[in-house]
Amino acid sequence: MGINLIIPSAHIFRLDSYLIRDLFILYYSYASDILVPIAFYFLLCVNDIQIRFLKKWYVKALIIFALTTSTEIMQALGVYILGVILM
Repeated sequence: MGINLIIPSAHIFRLDSYLIRDLFILYYSYASDILVPIAFYFLLCVNDIQIRFLKKWYVKALIIFALTTSTEIMQALGVYILGVILM
């Protein structure tokens, strides 16, 4: 559960403001793409006790893959669901 607090904290406390040029671009390009699916997976793990079809890891992985892929496709079409790059 701690990982689900660390990930939003990095965005809330503006971790990017402490990074220099190349690390700033790397953070904005890839950090959320890697950290958000991990957080979603752990949130599904918390709920797999109540929701039976989430018991298997590959069901959770398929849901996360579908959600993250659809958000990337929507961003390519110009519809920003989870975030906007402000540069």
